[in-house]
Amino acid sequence: MPENQDIEPEKTVEKPAKKKRRFWKFLLKLFVVLAVVVGVAQYVFYYYALPLLKQKICQTVTDNTNGLYSIDFDGIRLSVLGRSIWLTNFTMKADTSVYLQLKEQMAYNRAIYNISVGNFAIKNIRLSSIFGSRRLRIKSIELDRPVIRLAGKPDEKNKGKYDAIHKDLYPLISNYFNKVEIKKISVTDGFFDFYKTVTDDKEMAVVGNINIAMNDFYVDEDVYKTNNRLFYSDVIKIFSSGYKIRLADSIHTVSAGD
Repeated sequence: MPENQDIEPEKTVEKPAKKKRRFWKFLLKLFVVLAVVVGVAQYVFYYYALPLLKQKICQTVTDNTNGLYSIDFDGIRLSVLGRSIWLTNFTMKADTSVYLQLKEQMAYNRAIYNISVGNFAIKNIRLSSIFGSRRLRIKSIELDRPVIRLAGKPDEKNKGKYDAIHKDLYPLISNYFNKVEIKKISVTDGFFDFYKTVTDDKEMAVVGNINIAMNDFYVDEDVYKTNNRLFYSDVIKIFSSGYKIRLADSIHTVSAGD
C-alpha cells in the first residue's frame, strides 16, 4: 500500500433523535418569538390605537349627523380574520335641540332615537360586497339588553302610532348602502318604546323583557316601497314577558305578562 495515500475521515451520522430535538427547540423558539410579537402588537393596539379608533368613530358619527347624534362605548374588540366587531355598553343619544333646529329648517323629516346596548356584536361582515356594490352583507348581529326609545318624530297629520321600523330604517341606511342582508339577528332582554303621541309626547306602547330571533333580514329600495314583509324578515320569533299599552285617555293601561 502506498505511504502517501489519503485516508478519508470517518463521517459521523447524526442520530434521528438529536435531529428531532433540534427541530422542536427551533419550533419552540419560533413560537415564543411569535407570541411576544403578537403580545406587543396587541398591547400597542389596545392601549394606544383603540382609544384613537374610538375617538375617530365617535367624531365621525357626530360630523355625519350634523351634531344630531353622539355615540359612546366602554370597550371595543376587533377580529380582522373573522371580520367581526364587539362593543360593550354602547350608547347613541339624540340632541333634541339640534333636532328642533333641523325640523324648522326642513332639513330632517325622520324620527330620532336614544339607544343603549349592553353588548353589541356584528359578526362576519362581507367587506368585498361593501366596496364593490354598496351591498352590506352580515352573517349575524347580536344585541344583548338593548333599550330603544323614540325621542322625537316628525309633525304629521296622522296622530296615531308611528311605524318607526318601516319609515326610518331604509332612509337611514340608504345614504351608505343600496342593499342590506343579515342572515340572523338576535335580541336578548330588550326594551322598546317606539310609539308616542305627536301632541303631548306621552308613551302609547312599551314592550319590555323581549327576546327576538330574526332570519334572512333583507331590505333595498324595492322592498322598502312594497313594505309587505314584517320587519323585512322571512322568519321572526318574538318572546316577551312584559307588554303594556297606555290607552288614549292616559289613565288606563292594558298589560300582559308571560
